[in-house]
Amino acid sequence: MIYILLANGFMETETCAPLNILRRCGAAVQLVNVSGGPYVEGSNGLRVIPDIDFADLQTEQAEAIVLPGGMPGASNLGQDERVISLLQQQAKRGGLIAAICAAPFVLGKAGILTGHKACAYPGFEAYMAGVTLCPDLVVEDGQFITANGPSAAFAFGFALASRLCPAENVEAVFQGMQMPQLKARL
Repeated sequence: MIYILLANGFMETETCAPLNILRRCGAAVQLVNVSGGPYVEGSNGLRVIPDIDFADLQTEQAEAIVLPGGMPGASNLGQDERVISLLQQQAKRGGLIAAICAAPFVLGKAGILTGHKACAYPGFEAYMAGVTLCPDLVVEDGQFITANGPSAAFAFGFALASRLCPAENVEAVFQGMQMPQLKARL
């Protein structure tokens, strides 16, 4: 199962584009409510009813943990000790962890990115001590995938799909979404 963690203030594009790509590729993905309540509200007012609450997340089934950025969404994720603990457990198990825009700072706060390459939205690098920062749109290093901002949402989604879904499904979605120019950049 792929879990996308949502806290109030998440960036809608950084959530919906990867979610759409992964589901089109046939992946099992659930949106996880970290904030509580009947819905989670994005940084631009979109209200989403997640699939499950954080308490119902089955960590042993986590093929990947994905953190969208957005403010204050990324900050809300980083202040939640349950999220930090989950990320540390996932890193220890060797499971895939992905974060986009401001959210890579949460991986830095969890202490799991030290010694790895990553990227983040400008200004959040200060929270990523011990990380080799790269100017790329998407950076993959071992079990980590990071992306630098909203414009990277589709590339981030395809990077996730390429790691988690059959290649033929990913190729079909590339073609179906008319994204061959993006594929050339990955």
